[in-house]
Amino acid sequence: TITANGLVNGNLFRRTAFAASPSGPWLAFVARANVNDPWLLYVRPLGGVAPQKFPGTDDATFAFWSADNRSIAFVSGGQLKKVEAGGGKPEDVCPVTDFSGGSWNREGTIIFGSPQGVFRVAAEGGKPELITALDASESGHFWPHFLPDGQRYLYTSWGQPGARAIYVGTLGSKDKK
Repeated sequence: TITANGLVNGNLFRRTAFAASPSGPWLAFVARANVNDPWLLYVRPLGGVAPQKFPGTDDATFAFWSADNRSIAFVSGGQLKKVEAGGGKPEDVCPVTDFSGGSWNREGTIIFGSPQGVFRVAAEGGKPELITALDASESGHFWPHFLPDGQRYLYTSWGQPGARAIYVGTLGSKDKK
């Protein structure tokens, strides 16, 4: 049970920093054992109670899975990073600022939202490429999520106070619907 102050069984956690694996019964989440401990990435089976802690993921947030369930991406120290789901040393993917949610398709493309728009980067790493363009009335494109075909994606557009819309974009096109 999650309480209003962010406690789960007495432990603090970031309520927006969890993700269920796409086709497997796993949950990745960010938590800390004590108030003064760093936020770390954890994984546990959905039906289990004992999570696996991922060392080297200090100050992690925004966890999301690769489409094949083999890796988990997260943000830490101004970097988008990835780590194998079985554990291991996290690897840098690219620098990020103002990150707001990401998604990872089967072809190894990661997309993520920001006040500048949706960016795309190869999971192996590289320079992020802006793939959506803001209209004059928009203040950002957030929380992108790939659709099952791995080419189309949904994202939330924020505009004037209270103006929100959900759009569909396609990799390789600036068109939106």
